[in-house]
Amino acid sequence: MRHPSRLVVSATLLALLGTACAFGDRHVRLEYPPPGSETVAAVPASAPLGARTVHLGVFLDQRAERGRVGEVRNGWGMHTADVVAQGDVCEWVRNALHLELERAGLRVVEDCPATGGLEVRGEVLRVHCGAFLSYEGEVQVSAELVRDGKVLARYPASGKGSAGTNWGATEKGDGESLARALQAAARSLASEVAAGVRAHAIPTP
Repeated sequence: MRHPSRLVVSATLLALLGTACAFGDRHVRLEYPPPGSETVAAVPASAPLGARTVHLGVFLDQRAERGRVGEVRNGWGMHTADVVAQGDVCEWVRNALHLELERAGLRVVEDCPATGGLEVRGEVLRVHCGAFLSYEGEVQVSAELVRDGKVLARYPASGKGSAGTNWGATEKGDGESLARALQAAARSLASEVAAGVRAHAIPTP
């Protein structure tokens, strides 16, 4: 009789481990930046001299599924639990963008723009994490640059991130994966918005 290979045995053990840990919803704290990120250190204490100003507006929740931000699957790929966010998803995205816009060299203000001022506002389209053999996080957002009610440019952005191998479908792993995905999306979006702000800024006399 042929013995099962080590690969088959390992896969079976992982499946059993995943099944044992797969039940029960995960409640994830939405945090930013992700662990080990240099974002905070990279943000200057104050905007550089001559920095362009952008007003940060609201971000609306346009996700298809607002009641959860992901799911847990067992060793056979079956959906066994949901991942639920602790905290406001749109504020989480907005706060991350605030940090990354400053990191991109802009002066970010929260009040409503005066006549001629530039405002960035947007939508949260997808926030999702999954845990099967590895953690997978994904964030999709869209923003627009506006002056006096007129949309000057639109910027879609998305990011993916992972906390690595899934050894137990933990809330920490889900949260880190989402934070890394948001960082990729927010940095891409901030870069585009910063370029747009500089291109559309009204020259000072």
